[in-house]
Amino acid sequence: LRTLEREADELRQRAEAGVLDRKQRETQLEEKLRALESELSREKASSEAAFRTKEEIAASLEAERGRIPVLVSETSALASATDALHEEQQVARQRLAEAEEAAAQQARKVAGLREAVERQRADLVGVSSAAEREEAREAELRANLDQTRSGLGLK
Repeated sequence: LRTLEREADELRQRAEAGVLDRKQRETQLEEKLRALESELSREKASSEAAFRTKEEIAASLEAERGRIPVLVSETSALASATDALHEEQQVARQRLAEAEEAAAQQARKVAGLREAVERQRADLVGVSSAAEREEAREAELRANLDQTRSGLGLK
């Protein structure tokens, strides 16, 4: 009987210990389950955030793709305008060169005319001097003539 009682006590102790072990394992498993659920929740939130970011990036890229034709068009217009400006600049340079050449020709003409005027002036001074000499000679001849007349008594 004692042996049976001892065995019954042992079985009870084992049963109680088994119940305790099972409760501890259940508690540990519940804690692990909560930790896994928490980690799963974090991963899900991270995944959703990554998905939203991916969608935002995709939308942004799509918007940028939409701007590409506009940018190409604007670039083409700028290139055309630049080409037109270069052509206008080349024409303006050519006109400036022509105007500078015409101004140089005018300057040469003016210089030639100045030289001609100076020659004319010199000729005029020469003619004027010759005329003055002629007038002086004429005055001298008149004076001589007047003296001769006076000397002859002819007035």
